[in-house]
Amino acid sequence: MSDAEVMLSWQAGVGTLTLNRPANANAVSASIVSGINNALDEAGARKARALVIEGAGHNFCAGFDLSGLDAETDDSLLARFVRVELMLQRVAEAPFLTVAKAQGRIMGVGADLFAACSLRLLDGMPTLAFPGFRGFGIVLGRERLKSLVDPGLAQRWLEQASAISAEEALNSGLAMALLDDHRHALTTAIELALENFTARRTNAAGDLDELVRSAAVPGLKSRIAAYIATTVALRRQAA
Repeated sequence: MSDAEVMLSWQAGVGTLTLNRPANANAVSASIVSGINNALDEAGARKARALVIEGAGHNFCAGFDLSGLDAETDDSLLARFVRVELMLQRVAEAPFLTVAKAQGRIMGVGADLFAACSLRLLDGMPTLAFPGFRGFGIVLGRERLKSLVDPGLAQRWLEQASAISAEEALNSGLAMALLDDHRHALTTAIELALENFTARRTNAAGDLDELVRSAAVPGLKSRIAAYIATTVALRRQAA
């Protein structure tokens, strides 16, 4: 499978899905959500051993694609977030090993996609963050995150939207290993993980309920617009 925004290749029962929007730091568009869902379908049909998710270019995924915000409404944004959450639940509960190989910026929905995978690997020394809750009031994947790390730490990450270093991600359990010679190390990590792999069960209903309640609060589009304006202003000040 290959299109402009998602590429999928196979070797020895292991799929490699590449988020292919490097100019946009692989921000998650509707096409990427559809592409990931299609890849999960194909992996299931093939009875795949594993599916590796990576990002083209210098970044894994910088979050939710907001480039077309002017054309959105509160309702259309809510629907997009629901589709993202349902896709994340499929990744988290897949009957095959899902692997995140992540570099550069791992932000927002990108960090949630990373957390949804069963095997979570860092390539280089990236930075992670979950800015959606503090930035515009979206609660996405809180229960999934709390199942991986100390619940108090997970809540602090969400409330403060603070940058999470590779070291902190590894020490907390959010990330599981740091790749060096990434091709050999990736193959080894997958084989080791497959020895003890069992499909996860998550609090999917709880995560979906929290998301819908948070996204249904009136003014979602305006909150996101304010977040973008603040972020742009801060970047200009730092430049």
